[in-house]
This record gives sequence, C-alpha cells and structure tokens, in this order.
Amino acid sequence: MNFTLNDDDDSYIYKLVLGEKGKTYVLKHMLDAKNVSDYFFARLDKKNYYLVYSNKNEGCLSVLSSKK
Repeated sequence: MNFTLNDDDDSYIYKLVLGEKGKTYVLKHMLDAKNVSDYFFARLDKKNYYLVYSNKNEGCLSVLSSKK
C-alpha cells in the first residue's frame, strides 16, 4: 500500500510505502513541492505520471512530470 505526503515545513512530497502486514514502512523523497497546495498524480500518457497541483504563488493549476 502506498500513500503520498506533502510536508509544508520542507516543501517536499514523500511516498510512504507500507509493508505487507503494515508493520514496516519506508518514507521516500519523491519531488520538490514548493508552492504546492492541493494535488494529485495522473497518468497522462503510457509511460509517465504527472503531478497536477494548485500553485499557491501563481494562482493557477500546474503540471509537473514525475518519475514512477
């Protein structure tokens, strides 16, 4: 089971991977998330995932390429 977390203190999005029985976990740094408010990940083509987010500074939606 995987989750993503946005930490406003250091402006990163992390991937939280829980072990099979929920007893272990790994927290991995995914990408820099400066000015990110609400967000989700979308697969917009066959190979890549993208971060779609509300940009706090620009006042608009932004799309950022993300690696798997």
